[in-house]
Amino acid sequence: MLWTAVRDPDIARTVTDILDDPGSNWTLARASLNATTSRATFMRRFQRETGMTFGAFLVQARLSAAAVLLRGTSHGSVADVAAQVGYQSESAFSRAFRNVVGTTPGAFRREGVGALRGLGHRD
Repeated sequence: MLWTAVRDPDIARTVTDILDDPGSNWTLARASLNATTSRATFMRRFQRETGMTFGAFLVQARLSAAAVLLRGTSHGSVADVAAQVGYQSESAFSRAFRNVVGTTPGAFRREGVGALRGLGHRD
């Protein structure tokens, strides 16, 4: 996905902030405040600009960041990576990762899985 193509400046700022710090405590309330709009207006504008819900975008941003960390060698355990990208539970992180990427975070790290199509990446 090309998130820089978001034209609405308030939504673009929020997208950038999330991508810069996906592990932060992002909630719909915080995101709408960041975009200086009501929650309902934010949800409508966010969907229009990104083509996805705020929740789906947040999951994708967090899992993309996790994939980068897992490919590195010095980012700690899977639990450490989960915490760095905003998951409070390693099991919830592993489930989400497996559902989107198609493999577990541990297998992804060990096998150096190259394809990240579930995260919008290209080989």
